[in-house]
Amino acid sequence: MRTLFYRLPRLTVLFILIALAGALGAIMSLGRQEDPSLVERYGYVLTMLPGADAERIEATVTDPIESAIRELPEVEEVASTSRANVSQITIRIDEGLSESEVDDAWTLIRAQVDSARNELPGGASTPEVKRMYIGASTMLVGLVWEGEGEPELAVMARYARNLSDRFQNLAGTEETETYGLRKRKSVWRWIRRRWRLLVCRWARRRN
Repeated sequence: MRTLFYRLPRLTVLFILIALAGALGAIMSLGRQEDPSLVERYGYVLTMLPGADAERIEATVTDPIESAIRELPEVEEVASTSRANVSQITIRIDEGLSESEVDDAWTLIRAQVDSARNELPGGASTPEVKRMYIGASTMLVGLVWEGEGEPELAVMARYARNLSDRFQNLAGTEETETYGLRKRKSVWRWIRRRWRLLVCRWARRRN
């Protein structure tokens, strides 16, 4: 038996050809994607507390939320950064979980963050839980102001939104995102605050 392939060279060649054909068939049958989708195991929690320094942010905002998240066994790693006015907590979910289990883990994380809201000080924003999208960027487009004078940010923002809408309507586009735009909600919030302040001052003067 040990010298079978040595005595029968044709059998040896036949065995090699069968092995190569089987390997080639296995490779050809593998599923392939141009941009494979990955499980979103990374994310962060962002909370704002205007007027607070880094020490107060860490003690009153970061610590309660981070402690609540660490109670979950699905979370493998938690890291936090506390700066003036801002608390950011980075999360990494266990690599051994399946895609459906990862989705359930994010649901549990949001529930834990909501439960920690009662411990936050007054004036703190609602903690925002964000899953970090993992995928390939097929195309990156940048807009540059080439007109005279200072850049017209409102005009550039309008062009950027229109361009984003056009890309979103293209077949095969999964997601579009724009950077560098001012958030409308924050602008309107600032306007409302200024308006309330002016009304209060006007009422005090009348009294």
